[in-house]
Amino acid sequence: MFNSSPTIFVVDDDSDVLTSFKLILEQEHFTVHGFTHGNTVLDAMESIRPDAIVVDINLSGNSGLWVAEKVQALHGNQPVLVAITGDNRRTVQKACLQSGFDMFFTKPIRFKSFCENLRLVLAAKNVPGLSDNQNPIDKSESHPPESERTDERPTLLP
Repeated sequence: MFNSSPTIFVVDDDSDVLTSFKLILEQEHFTVHGFTHGNTVLDAMESIRPDAIVVDINLSGNSGLWVAEKVQALHGNQPVLVAITGDNRRTVQKACLQSGFDMFFTKPIRFKSFCENLRLVLAAKNVPGLSDNQNPIDKSESHPPESERTDERPTLLP
């Protein structure tokens, strides 16, 4: 049982991507707020504390890296930061790590994998609001070995 669902901010200047994330995450019982600019996320954080922020790295205006650095400077290692981008080069992944991101996903996003891994990271950080059926750490069902999994796995940044 849970009191409220985890709050997720999604920042992407592509309205189709933003709408897709909002719909999927709301279906997965997250509370979702969407933004098209990095500055508006920082303003919103003055009144709402998200549990995670999903940020497109290649935002127009201030980049997703800028957003992550500002969030880290103001709020430390909370909330969970998730990078999304169409650019899978190692240099981009390294820049995300240096900017404080916890996870890195390359577009197109496989939402099932995305949601599973987001829940894992939220549970590992003891984010309240995950119901028993949302918290993958508490599940007793067996999972296939990593080598047998067929869906894409994200890069989890240390």
